[in-house]
Order: sequence, then structure tokens, then C-alpha cells
Amino acid sequence: LRGSLSPCREPGTSLKAPASPQVAALEQDLGKLEEELRAVQATMSGKSQEIGKLKQLLYQATEEVAELRAREAASLRQHEKTRGSLVAQAQAWGQELKALLEKHNTACREMGRLREAVAEERRRSGDLAAKAAEQERQASEMRGRSEQFEKTAELLKEKMEHLIGACRDKEAKIKELLKKLEQLSEEVLAIRGENARLALQLQDSQKNNEEIISTYRNHLLNAARGYMEHEVYNILLRILSMQEK
Repeated sequence: LRGSLSPCREPGTSLKAPASPQVAALEQDLGKLEEELRAVQATMSGKSQEIGKLKQLLYQATEEVAELRAREAASLRQHEKTRGSLVAQAQAWGQELKALLEKHNTACREMGRLREAVAEERRRSGDLAAKAAEQERQASEMRGRSEQFEKTAELLKEKMEHLIGACRDKEAKIKELLKKLEQLSEEVLAIRGENARLALQLQDSQKNNEEIISTYRNHLLNAARGYMEHEVYNILLRILSMQEK
């Protein structure tokens, strides 16, 4: 019997992570089915149909156990992936917090040094009360800085959350600006085309004007040579004067 059922088993499943209560219960049921099957084979060897049913149940239970273990393995991989991401984020925050704590400890040491200096100066002479007061003021400022560093640590956590939301908003704005830029580029290309067309029209107009002026000049030269009536000459002269203006 064990030889006939061995292909249904998954060798190596015992090397995986500890099974969940559900899988353990199924494995326990699987063991009971095997015991029942052995008992049936020993006492009721003639009832092959019932043995076949028990084999089928045993096969199904084995398949369910294998499927649950596969799900557990996938869930474990996802858990490890999420854990790695959280660990990386925690390490980054830890570095920032470490830097702030170093500043805080430096401030505390400086504050302690100033307090010791104040006590020493007071023991040496009561005439140095003004100086001691100034040093006490500095110590108070250092305490304020220390408190400010603690507040800054809290603000950094809040800013990190705001930055995540701001990045999403900026991505949407960038897409919108790119769309507007594309529209403006199309408008600029259209305006350039219109400018080129107007420039060509201007060149044609200037060319026509130059041809007209050249014709007028020829008429005037002819008039100067006596080939034109005096009245026509005066009219052309006025037209030429207007064109030059």
C-alpha cells in the first residue's frame, strides 16, 4: 500500500517551515486514514471498492496538504518581501534618528559642561555672578535646541508622509504640464507656418512694387528723352514720389 501511494507524497515537505494548525490537522487526518486503510486491508481484504474509496480520500487529502503548503510558501515569500521593505525603511529612519540623537547628545554634553563651568565659577568667586548668569542663559538655549531637535525628529516623520502624497500630486501635474507643452508646441508650429506664409506674401508684394517702380522709372527716362507727353510725365513723377515715400 505504501508503495502504491508514495507518488502522492511530496518528499521534502518536512524540511519546510512549521505547518499551520490547519495543515497539521490535515496531516493528522491523513495519518488516521492510513491507519484505517491498513486495518481495512488486514481485516477486509475482499472489499476492494471500500479500499479504493479510502485510497481516493487519502489521495485528495494529500493533494490538499500539498496545496496548503504551497500557499503557505507563497505567503511566506510575500511576508519576507514586505519585511525586507519595512526593514529598509526602518533603517533609513534609524539613520535620521541616529543623527538627531547625536546632535541631542552633543547638546546635552555641552549643556552639562556649561553647568559644571557655572558651578566651578560660583565656587571660585561670587563676583563672577554676571558671567555665571550668561552661561546659564547659554545652557537654557542649549536645552531649547535639544527640545527643538526632538520636535524636528517628529516633524521629519510627518514630512515623510506628506512627501509621499506630494509626489503623487506632482506626477499628475507633470503629466498635465507635458500635455499643455505639447499643445503649445503645436500652436508655435502653426504660428511659424503662418509667419512663413506672410513672409512669402511680403516678398511677392515687395517684388511687385519694385517692378512697378522700375516701370515708372523707365517711363520717366523715356519722358526725359522726349518720348512722353508732359502731362503723363507729371503724373508718373507724382506716383513715383508716393511710392518712394
